[in-house]
Amino acid sequence: MLDYDGDGWMDLYLVNSGPDPIMSDAPPDTPRHPNRLFRNLGNGTFADVTAQAGVAGHGFGTSAAAADYDNDGDTDLLVVNFGSIILYQNQGDGTFRDVTEAAGLHNPRAGISATFLDVDRDGWLDLFIANYLVFDPALKVEPGSPQPYPGPLAYPPEFNVLYRNQGDGTFADVSEASGIRIPGHRAMSVTALDYDLDGDADLYVSNDGTPESAPRQRRAGTLPRRGLAAGRGVQSVR
Repeated sequence: MLDYDGDGWMDLYLVNSGPDPIMSDAPPDTPRHPNRLFRNLGNGTFADVTAQAGVAGHGFGTSAAAADYDNDGDTDLLVVNFGSIILYQNQGDGTFRDVTEAAGLHNPRAGISATFLDVDRDGWLDLFIANYLVFDPALKVEPGSPQPYPGPLAYPPEFNVLYRNQGDGTFADVSEASGIRIPGHRAMSVTALDYDLDGDADLYVSNDGTPESAPRQRRAGTLPRRGLAAGRGVQSVR
């Protein structure tokens, strides 16, 4: 949900998946249903404005996040795909522009969720991408297995990524320096919140079949792991 046109009414953006040669046997030219942006008309109804807004997307979509990353007063849009991400900059006239490459964003991983937060308290929103696992289409269950497909622990985990907003329209990968490259996890979702009420934005990452993690800010820009120590256990999402 986002107010993309600044009229005070919350609009709705829906992400579609679609055929992907990595994940399915569908031909690469199989038509993909576009993502959809529905404008809230303020009378209880919505209108599909996807085409005119320029946010149809591409690839195997998994989720989206909305925030004003460039501090211009308009809400921008990030789409997470399997193998890529898309950053749509709100132009303030009802349209968006794909600025992914210009922003230096690159996530060729199994992205599954994302959130914006100001990690270093510099007034610019940074970006956290939650990645699932390293998918291998050749991996199959043993013949006669009661499972129809391999579980998450059958695949190698994938590192999450933290991008620092440099305030000039670009982002830099600071995953290593920030302490969020935690091995052995398969993320399913992420949310940002100040759970310890110390004024810093913390993260809560829900993992699939592995311990959940709650990176907590120790100082601006670093997010050491907390999870079991904070009273959270293991969640297996099916």
